[in-house]
Amino acid sequence: MSTREIRALVLSVGADALCVHLNPAMELVQPGGDRDFSGGLDTIARVVNELDVPVVVKETGCGISPAVARRLRAVGVAHVDVSGAGGTSWVGVETKRAASAGDDASRSLGEAFWDWGIPTAASVALLAPLGFDTIVATGGIGTGLDVARAIALGANAAGLARPVLRALVSGGRGACAAFLRGVETELRAAMLLTGSRDLRGLRDARRVLEGQLNGWIEQLGPSGNGDILIP
Repeated sequence: MSTREIRALVLSVGADALCVHLNPAMELVQPGGDRDFSGGLDTIARVVNELDVPVVVKETGCGISPAVARRLRAVGVAHVDVSGAGGTSWVGVETKRAASAGDDASRSLGEAFWDWGIPTAASVALLAPLGFDTIVATGGIGTGLDVARAIALGANAAGLARPVLRALVSGGRGACAAFLRGVETELRAAMLLTGSRDLRGLRDARRVLEGQLNGWIEQLGPSGNGDILIP
């Protein structure tokens, strides 16, 4: 689409921002998916520089690596949604669709790459020093304490969908509202217990990184070996 067409679409729906999805893994598995990713970075640069609304670059369940993030920053991207591994696997969704369509090759590829990606927590922590205005943590966020962890790792905001939808389905609007109040209560409690007056204070709180998360950060951080991923 031309920038003019995108601008018209944004205006027609009154959008406050445009989300551009990075979804190569799910496209590879999707029957009939798009296999041509050439010019992707140039396209992102174009819409960032020519649109009048913020552009959010969002993964779809595989996380954003530091190498990709640095390339995005270089073309002016200021807002990212890491959508890391650990939540809904859209590779898994496409694998199910491939199985239903009888596409055994796509189903087999999807089963091999079902859990591919950088975990949400690691992606947030690795992108935090790179100078983005906004980092949104999505992918496996299910509680207010998860939101607090994401903020402490460097996110500006967090998003959760599956538990909200489950609450809505099981108990309607009231249950959904009650669940979200619980998320807020947990976040506020975590802020109090870490001495964080506001979200900026929580972002600056001391944290302890253990186990696999620490390993991800050590290997993909500035002193690591880059973005080679071997699950």
